[in-house]
Amino acid sequence: MSALMSRNLVVNGRRTSMKLEPSVWNYLGEIAQLRGKTVGGLVSDIESGLPDGADNLSAEVRMFILNYYKKIADGNNLGVRLVELRREHQETVAELMREITELQDQVRHHQKARNDRHSALARDIMDVLIKHSGPTALNE
Repeated sequence: MSALMSRNLVVNGRRTSMKLEPSVWNYLGEIAQLRGKTVGGLVSDIESGLPDGADNLSAEVRMFILNYYKKIADGNNLGVRLVELRREHQETVAELMREITELQDQVRHHQKARNDRHSALARDIMDVLIKHSGPTALNE
């Protein structure tokens, strides 16, 4: 275990000193910077959130850091779980994509058949018009 380092801070308006491991000071500094605060400001927030009777601020700071990084890790685990779910359902998704492609092909086939029927109907109508009114009637 690393030797403790003592630092002086202003916490909720009072000067105090706190002993923490160097790595804990580093983590505390990183979190404070991410939140746009001084280390003293962050420790003030931590202390303000404590229940009455909490008497070991150093221990509470360590727990705050642990919980902070645990939340990040849990968030990363959500990403891992998403990848797992994607793998688990990859075959289902592939099957659905194949079915969608088949349906799209059927729609295209029906659209082409409908267009062909409409074209044939238009030709039949033109033939009837030409037959009954003569070729000059269409040019007028």
